[in-house]
Amino acid sequence: KGCAAMKADSAVTINNGEVLLKSTGNGGKGLKAGTTFTMNGGTLKAIATGKNSNSVSAKAVKAAGDIVVNDGNIMARSACHEGMESKGKMTINGGSIGIYSYDDGINAAGNLEINGGSIYAYALNNDAIDANGNLTINGGTVVGCGATGAEEGIDAAEGKTLSMNGGNVVGIGGGAEATSGSQQKAVVSGVSVSSGTYLTVKDAKGNNIFALQMPRDYSGATLQLSSPQFASGTTYTLSTASSASGSSSFYGFITGATVSNESKLSTFTTSTTTSGGMGGMGGGMGGGGRW
Repeated sequence: KGCAAMKADSAVTINNGEVLLKSTGNGGKGLKAGTTFTMNGGTLKAIATGKNSNSVSAKAVKAAGDIVVNDGNIMARSACHEGMESKGKMTINGGSIGIYSYDDGINAAGNLEINGGSIYAYALNNDAIDANGNLTINGGTVVGCGATGAEEGIDAAEGKTLSMNGGNVVGIGGGAEATSGSQQKAVVSGVSVSSGTYLTVKDAKGNNIFALQMPRDYSGATLQLSSPQFASGTTYTLSTASSASGSSSFYGFITGATVSNESKLSTFTTSTTTSGGMGGMGGGMGGGGRW
């Protein structure tokens, strides 16, 4: 019960190399740090396939204190609970993170700050990226695909702030919250799109800013978008496409994509203030899943 593939009673630091962890027991953890977990380089793959056991939750990566990711590659999968959880604050400065989880994909008990790197989190039944404090995005690529209903792609705690100051950001789920004090344009829009379909964002000249392949069906969902390419008082178009390609792809997220069989969903116009407004509702047809 509650066994971990790798555990330290104090701190865990990975500087290089390849660490492959799998826990199959109920309440098990892939990696469990008694205080802090720091990732400076190398590769960490952590999987937890067990179920929860009474008050013990099965999680791929858990730290009793803060988590800091400076570089490296993290892939985490949890069949029953969080993918990567910090009981303190979490700071992501760089690296590549891919999360697939039953509960929250990424969860911080305190503030969550993203300054760079590439992050993809898919949550089957809860928020994809969740902070129980403030959530601040200053740069990088951040994609959060949460559950439908009241769950969100990117979520800060009630009464706290969600700020998008830089980077390409896409969050999708059943709900969403407005940004506060952001230095970059951010938009919340209603959308319906099918699994396997690419959701695309184009500027007024028809240039694709980015495209994201949907990992599940989203009907009447809420989309959160932010990009350094969003200009003040400018209209952008949301569409679906059956296929997309580009020079750089990260878990189905493509910048400057070339798309095929595009169908317009809606348009949105960024406001003249920093945080953007509300877009229109739309629907799309699509194909099979990706995970």
